[in-house]
Amino acid sequence: MLSQSDIQPPSTWVGKVTDSTSPPFSDKLMMYINSLISTTALGFTALGTSFSMRNDLPLKLALISKDTFDYAKKGAKIMITHRWLEEPPQMEDRNQLTKIKK
Repeated sequence: MLSQSDIQPPSTWVGKVTDSTSPPFSDKLMMYINSLISTTALGFTALGTSFSMRNDLPLKLALISKDTFDYAKKGAKIMITHRWLEEPPQMEDRNQLTKIKK
């Protein structure tokens, strides 16, 4: 989309390939950083959508946000399964609370 509008995309950070077979970071740290990047991307996409003067971007950014949210949700479930993240507080079942006999 940027190239079609004659806008140069930002340059990417390039790492070096090694022959190592052991991961340099723990799975827990990588999942945390992945979650952090996903939630930041959602926030920045929403901010960019709200300030965009172009009328073709909000719909495309909304579709990207949906995919990003689904990806982040799967990551959160993995983190909860491995007990790397606490399950968020849930709302009480009001119907069940009213049935409790005192």
